[in-house]
Amino acid sequence: MKLREYFTRERLRKIIFYALYIFIALIVQEIVLSGLRLGKYYAFLLPSIAVALGMFEGSFWGSMLALVLGLFTDLMYPETVIMYMILFPATAFTVGFLVRFFLNRSFLAYMGSAFICLIVTGLVQGLKVLMTDSFTVEVFVTVVVQTLISLPLAALCYFPPMRFRESLS
Repeated sequence: MKLREYFTRERLRKIIFYALYIFIALIVQEIVLSGLRLGKYYAFLLPSIAVALGMFEGSFWGSMLALVLGLFTDLMYPETVIMYMILFPATAFTVGFLVRFFLNRSFLAYMGSAFICLIVTGLVQGLKVLMTDSFTVEVFVTVVVQTLISLPLAALCYFPPMRFRESLS
């Protein structure tokens, strides 16, 4: 297959759209949301982006895009090493699989998936603290508060890929 046949107009539009979508999400997370804190807690938008990628692009391409998102997230937060590079593709693959066989692409299914993903991401972030320190309830409080702060922003992450998918068909 020639390279020109592989990169059709539709595929190039998808590549450009998702590159911009991931870039804007990373900028918003790093510049805007890191400055807006509620006490010591801040919203974490990027797990919701991984859910949207898996929901609208399927398990394979969604997890490949989430791998790119995880790579750049790990570069933004050097203390996590490769945590997001593993967690985001796994999330996108799981959501893509569930959408293919069990869920629909509705807003309610997305919000439920984003809620579960935010809880899991918070617990994985808290594992590092629990391994180095003794057991503390503050880790679970942080997970709950970060999830509740992040959910309204997760709702905003649903609409760009949904509208883009509608514009292709």
